[in-house]
Amino acid sequence: MAKPRVSYSNLLRWTEKDCRTYLEHIRWPDGPVCPKCGVTEPYRITRKSRTKNKISSLYKCRACKRQFTVTVGTIFEGSKIPLKKWLAAIYIMCAFKRGISAYDIHVQTRITYKSAWFICHRVREALRTEGTAIETEA
Repeated sequence: MAKPRVSYSNLLRWTEKDCRTYLEHIRWPDGPVCPKCGVTEPYRITRKSRTKNKISSLYKCRACKRQFTVTVGTIFEGSKIPLKKWLAAIYIMCAFKRGISAYDIHVQTRITYKSAWFICHRVREALRTEGTAIETEA
C-alpha cells in the first residue's frame, strides 16, 4: 500500500476512514499489533449498526480477546474530536517554526477554542516526552 501524499489542502479533503487508514499505515507498517499483549495477527470486526458508534470497524486480538483501534495508546485516545481536525492541527503546528497558538488552531481548523487548546497541549506533551526520551539515551 502506497503512503498517501500529505499536504494541508489534501488533508482537508480526507474522510475519517482515510485518516484512520493513514494512521494505521504510519503506526503499523507491517500490520496491526495488539497494544495490550503485542500479538501481530488480530482480526477485523465490522459493526453492523452504523448509528451505535462512529467507528465502523476495529480489531480484536486473538490472544487476549481485547478490542482496539489505531487510536488506542496514542494522543488521539478518548478524544471526540475528529481525526481530520487532529491531523490538520498537527500539520499546522509542525509547519510554523516559531510555534502557533491555540487560538490560531481554533480559527484555521474551525473547532472550538477549548478543543484547540486540548489538541495543542496533547501534541506538545507528546513532543516533550519524546524529546526527553531521546536526550536521555544520547
